[in-house]
Amino acid sequence: MKTAERKNSLKTLIGTWSIEGVNISAAPESHETPVTGIWKVEAMAGGRFLESHWEYDSGSDEHIGISIFGTPNDDSRPKIFNFDNAGFHRAYDLNIDGRTWNIQGETERAVLEFDADGGTYKEFWEIRSDGQWLPLCRRAGKRHLD
Repeated sequence: MKTAERKNSLKTLIGTWSIEGVNISAAPESHETPVTGIWKVEAMAGGRFLESHWEYDSGSDEHIGISIFGTPNDDSRPKIFNFDNAGFHRAYDLNIDGRTWNIQGETERAVLEFDADGGTYKEFWEIRSDGQWLPLCRRAGKRHLD
């Protein structure tokens, strides 16, 4: 996929999303608890990168952070960089194949599947523990009409 196609695919995320889901058994905290929140995504100047802010609640825990999505100048695979209130910084590779996005990090990975009109999506995250991939959380997003 060329840089221009990747930039257009990334635009799928722009907007404000309502998030609902559940933490699954391998979640470090708040096992089997509902997750709700808001995810706001906007384009940065130049359109090569997206900036996102999220605030999720799960029981008594809050997960707050920012992400930068984009394709570096070297035209390599799109990247995601996350920073959160737990002090974590994670880097992920992003592979976009139509409406399916595969996110791969060293200790976490996910699949996001968007519906045909891009107004909703489902995501499933896994975490690596002792060399095995275990279920982390399941979420769904619905775009607000801004």
